[in-house]
Amino acid sequence: MLSEPRATLPIRRTSLIGRQADLATLRSLVLQADGRLLTLTGAGGSGKTSLALEVARGLLDDFPDGVWLVELAPLSDPTLVAQAVGSPLGVRESPDRPLLDGLLTYLEPRALLLLLDNCEHLIDPCAQLTEQLLERCPRLRILATGREPLRIGGEVVWQVPTLAVPDPGRPHDLDELATIPAVRLFVERAQAAQPRFRLTAQNAAAVAQVCARLDGMPLALELAAARMRALTADQLAERLDDAFRLLVGGSRTAPSRQQTLRATLDWSYSLLDAAEQRALARLAVFAGGWELPAAEAVLDLDEEGAEPAIDRLARLVDKSLVLAEEYEGQERYRLLEPVRQYARRYLEASADAAATRARHADYYAALVEESHWAMRGPRQGAWFGRVTRELGNLRAALGWAAEQGEIERGLRLAGGLGMLWLAIGHLGEGTRWLALFLARDQEGSLANRAQALAWLALLTTHQGDVARGEALAHAALALSNHAAPDIVAWSDFSLATAAGYRGEYAIAGMRFAAARERWRALGDRFGVACTFLNEGEIARVRGDRGAAQGSLEQAVAEFLGAGDAWGRTVALALLGYLALEHGEYARARALAVEGVTHLRALGTRWKLPECLEVLACVASATTEPERAARLFGAAEALREHSGAPLVRADRPAYDRGVAATRAALADAAFAAAWAAGRAMSPWQAMEEALAPGAAAAPRPPRSRDSPGARGDELTPREREVAALVGRGLTNQQIAQALIISEGTARSHVEHIQAKLDLHSRAQLTAWAVRYELMDSEQP
Repeated sequence: MLSEPRATLPIRRTSLIGRQADLATLRSLVLQADGRLLTLTGAGGSGKTSLALEVARGLLDDFPDGVWLVELAPLSDPTLVAQAVGSPLGVRESPDRPLLDGLLTYLEPRALLLLLDNCEHLIDPCAQLTEQLLERCPRLRILATGREPLRIGGEVVWQVPTLAVPDPGRPHDLDELATIPAVRLFVERAQAAQPRFRLTAQNAAAVAQVCARLDGMPLALELAAARMRALTADQLAERLDDAFRLLVGGSRTAPSRQQTLRATLDWSYSLLDAAEQRALARLAVFAGGWELPAAEAVLDLDEEGAEPAIDRLARLVDKSLVLAEEYEGQERYRLLEPVRQYARRYLEASADAAATRARHADYYAALVEESHWAMRGPRQGAWFGRVTRELGNLRAALGWAAEQGEIERGLRLAGGLGMLWLAIGHLGEGTRWLALFLARDQEGSLANRAQALAWLALLTTHQGDVARGEALAHAALALSNHAAPDIVAWSDFSLATAAGYRGEYAIAGMRFAAARERWRALGDRFGVACTFLNEGEIARVRGDRGAAQGSLEQAVAEFLGAGDAWGRTVALALLGYLALEHGEYARARALAVEGVTHLRALGTRWKLPECLEVLACVASATTEPERAARLFGAAEALREHSGAPLVRADRPAYDRGVAATRAALADAAFAAAWAAGRAMSPWQAMEEALAPGAAAAPRPPRSRDSPGARGDELTPREREVAALVGRGLTNQQIAQALIISEGTARSHVEHIQAKLDLHSRAQLTAWAVRYELMDSEQP
């Protein structure tokens, strides 16, 4: 006798990849959900059905009365939902009993799981029927899939994520790459289409790019893998800008909407009302995500009385076309890349495309202007992070302005980003944008032109083109009557820097003093600190260690007073090189590690190469040559990316460190370690820098009569400070006596203690008494 079937689930013909943890979670949710309803939501092509079927297969032993699949996608008549549910169960309508009554009678005593697949186009009747069934059938559980929740009481909603993707911006070890879920799916399906295909060192970068560009969307990956019958991975990656023409040719037996990526998204788009369709098209203007105010800026183009932007955005989130992700306590939204490409076609064809792009550019120009000052103070970490997250949108706005001849908007954006280009180490990119818009500017705002010239001058000078930087700064100053005082100060600052690099130290000093006075008048301690910073750098070039130390320590104090961690980090990097030049390895390492720690927290890269080079030199001097070579390689790659060359003052210590590293390693080992460092991402380089290393070479113990013990290595200013400590003065009193800031006095005391291997102020006081500084070093 044949047993009664207990399931209507199709036989699995392909493996489910990258979902093992999800399966365990979902199985538990189905069995434990109080409301007995679990709904899987997600974008079309995210793999909801495949995941739900696999969950259902794993639950066959938990439901004595079976697991039953109800396929709703082919259904178009909302009145037939109950019939679709009853059909696999064998429940039919009869003249004397409505179908719903028959369903309730059949299901009420049974421990059974219903899988309602693809509810989105019949969302209301599905919700009504589900609620009725759950109210009357206590042992029934329902697993549903759809673009949006059913929104009934007790429902548990689980958003199906796309598969994890590799970072296309950095190289991957092949073994590591092969474990990433999106790559595993692509490779397995590509091998099914083209048995000769293998993941290799030659195609790894292209495969990573394909998986990242398709945002780990399973359907898109499967369709892309099918193309491997005729294309290489590199050819596939090159053609992904037109994904909808490329990604066709899925299984002939799959539903028509799953045979091409366009058909899948057409299905989702057709379920939107007109307002939602317009909103989705406008949101395609964003690149890399956006915040709610940005969405409001581009969505509020509708006529008076239109639905608020937040409501339209929320509905697109509910329908799984927009992803909402929490970042640092705030919601951030994005479109999966295939969805963005799809929606962009509707944006480009719409009548309000130009207005949408103009709104987008204006929003980000305003954000940049707000950030100009905010990135210099106590909240700079949050602002650096925020503006860096918007780099995709900023580049999109700059590109649109260039394409459309919106030069004024472009100048406003590119000039306002001067601080960011410097902080994140994108000097070359900033230079290109600024030069492009300045070359095409004819009759725009002179204030915007002055700002762009000033920042282009500074970026160009830092890239080593001193003559051009100086000419640009003079051009900016020629517009000083139209420029903000802050921009005039930056122009003076650029001229001072150029003069210092040319060896014209007197001119440099005058220019720095002029910039400093302008910034003092504005109450801008960040600007003031920058002048001390560069004066210290020039003193290093001149070989005047005492002046360099004093200026850099003053910069540290001013940056600290401004609440500016980034500028302080730059000063620490330069102090690290200064310590390195004098063999103070422990101090050099401590300063560089502190610098890298701040840079990592801020998400910036400016002066990261210097910190890495200092740590490389220390590693070379403390028997870690392979680590030294990796750090040197990482620093070299970062310099090439930013366009910032090694400055003359750093060259001697750098050359000694590289030579010592090369001498300690065989040629092959040196080359391999250097190449490994060059292949690191900036964040990997920071992790390498902060990894515990060998302790810096300790100094030999000092006798009372040794020169070091007497403090001969102290600068004259440090001996003055030590004498005042010996007389019992506080940092505040020392600052008043020497006409310096309290922060600078504190820094002097800390540096003196480090040089003398003293660990407390009391020890320093005793040292000063011992060597009778109080009488000989009167201020």
